[in-house]
Amino acid sequence: MPDFAAKAVEAQAVYFKRHWTDQWAPAADVYCNYLTFAAAPTIPSAELERRYGRGLLQGDVAFDDVPYLDRNGWWVKIELQTQDAEEPVVWVGIVQEDGDNPIGSGPEVKSAGVQKMLAYGLEVIFERTIVAASWFEGEDEDQRINRGLTFNAENRFRRGEGIDAPDFFDRPGNRSATAGERGAYLFAADLSAAENWHTAAIVQYLLAYFTPTDAEGEEIIPLAIDPTAADQLPDWDKPVLRADGRSLRDLLDELLDRRRLLSYRITYDAATDGFIFKPFTFADESIELGDGREIAANLFQTSWSFDAEVEVESCHVKESDTQRYDQVQAVGGRIVVCGTISYLDGTIDAGWGNDEEDDYCAGASEAADYADLEVFAKVERDAVARAAESVRRVFSYFGLTSDWDGKVGDGEGGTKHDLLPEDLFVAPQEGDTNWYPPELRFLRELPLKTDHDYSGGNIEWLQVADNTPDGAQWHRRPVYCLLKLPDLEPGVDRYCEVDKIALACQAEIFGDGNGRDFSCSVRVQPDAPGVVLKVHGGVGQHEIAASDFTPVDGTYDYPGTFDWRNNLVVTFAVQADCRVTARWPAEIDAEAELPKILRIDASRTAELQYVANGTVVGLADGELKKTTGGVIRDDRQFLHCLARAAWEWYGRRRQALSVVRRGVLTDFQVGDLITEIGEGAWTAEPVRTVVTEVKYELARAEGETHKTSIDTHWAELDVLRLF
Repeated sequence: MPDFAAKAVEAQAVYFKRHWTDQWAPAADVYCNYLTFAAAPTIPSAELERRYGRGLLQGDVAFDDVPYLDRNGWWVKIELQTQDAEEPVVWVGIVQEDGDNPIGSGPEVKSAGVQKMLAYGLEVIFERTIVAASWFEGEDEDQRINRGLTFNAENRFRRGEGIDAPDFFDRPGNRSATAGERGAYLFAADLSAAENWHTAAIVQYLLAYFTPTDAEGEEIIPLAIDPTAADQLPDWDKPVLRADGRSLRDLLDELLDRRRLLSYRITYDAATDGFIFKPFTFADESIELGDGREIAANLFQTSWSFDAEVEVESCHVKESDTQRYDQVQAVGGRIVVCGTISYLDGTIDAGWGNDEEDDYCAGASEAADYADLEVFAKVERDAVARAAESVRRVFSYFGLTSDWDGKVGDGEGGTKHDLLPEDLFVAPQEGDTNWYPPELRFLRELPLKTDHDYSGGNIEWLQVADNTPDGAQWHRRPVYCLLKLPDLEPGVDRYCEVDKIALACQAEIFGDGNGRDFSCSVRVQPDAPGVVLKVHGGVGQHEIAASDFTPVDGTYDYPGTFDWRNNLVVTFAVQADCRVTARWPAEIDAEAELPKILRIDASRTAELQYVANGTVVGLADGELKKTTGGVIRDDRQFLHCLARAAWEWYGRRRQALSVVRRGVLTDFQVGDLITEIGEGAWTAEPVRTVVTEVKYELARAEGETHKTSIDTHWAELDVLRLF
């Protein structure tokens, strides 16, 4: 005998309309088989069924021909009157698929069959809304361009405030400081005054400027963020989000990703005949990250005592220890250090051998016909011989000494300092070193920016001045090489930048250019820690090797005017063979027999950049400008936040819950966090899991009952996406 409780049928009603601005029209002959509410990225769906052909409709007294109903692309609304709630369950979406199951048909018309329609939620419109435009602030109104800009793209126009970039969160983005016409922040027109985009601002912008519109661009479907849940969206993070050509749904799903402990659902609002965007988090408790930053706790938390609930048909709780760890290590990129080496400091060595140098000096003089050549022909032959591949390193390749001890100087033989002090990071274990010589290479660019004054104690005192002109942007400085000028006055040391030697070539006309009738280019060596200086013009490569070069007798084989041994100075940068790392907790519990450590690779995001004491950073009237050094980029706090957030999540077990209940029950909604199930000391069990899908399967035959299925998820956190 059928269960009487199941026969207290929850009535359903189906409505259609072609355009959103039309009125809902009832469809008494359409029956809903099931409908689902789901959290992103799953799209809610519903299946509808209808019989067509000759038959008798409910309420009619005569047979009639029921035509096939084409409703693809139409809006559909499904209402379920339930026993446990005053308001009906309402599901609204768009019919996207039409499946015909004909029983029989004539030559021109389908005579009978079962028609099934599959509808999806509003998210399907988000899927085909392409972000191919952007709005930025104008003087009087919002300005639009036909390209999707990247949120928080690197901003090199923002003037520094005391130091380059002390922390990840302090680096400026490209968001306007004030809201636009639609109440949301825009992209900044003036990047020198721009702010960071955070998740809350990005969501507000996307929903304000990319809501569904008609063919003329007019908004036709009201869509608003649930004001009671808006605080679930972080307002402190700094996601970098490429937008151009991507769908609105794709952007929202990446931004409110379960791996960021975030998701959302979209519900129909009968009061406005529109939709409500409801974000939520997967955290049962707020996760404190320091400096006022936190991952908000889920607002919709509830426990469920089902011990005596007769509607429960099945319940399955899954508990996993595979994602629990004893310590989290957030690991950034290899530490970048910058320092100065010089000949006077004993840290620069020649990159060629004695035999190569002898061959260079000899030029073409060993050739059989050399003695019979005219003087100018000898000069030409010598120049060609000295440009040969076999002697290309002579007076050109300079680098670290073969026994380099990890120390750098001040360019003038003063006190040396460690290029990488151990107190910058977790000290290496006994016997460890920070340098692997075979793979040590100079970087093409220094961690120093153009237009910034790093001299003196500016770095240490956080007083690095940004002299970038308004409307311009800074760049990375290349490897910095200097040569001491030939003695102009006894006891006076003056230097010039190697790649600017030719600036004084015009002075030759007036007699005090000191032979600077050539230029010199600088590049890093591709296969060794050093630089390559290439002379162009003058007497050749030995223009910078006055004391090394031995001329060939009987020719105009002039020596050079500069002498690298009189002090070549190179400011360089390298990556150390260690990474900046944060650990949480700092020590692993001694009870952990085989500790599980989660290592998070943040090398593309987090760095530590250090400038050694004594580093030469410029010239002032020919004299070396030096810095006392310090950290110029420090992402250790960011890594600390990563490690702490990950451990707060992965430091304990997680559960998932699947329940099937009889009837149409509305006590749980998508986004609710179930804290525990059961009741009392014997059956209560913590679950801390979020409802991600609610499915209503409606009875289709005598003896069947309606069913409500609830699925939850624990979210697999990708902590790098949090920030």
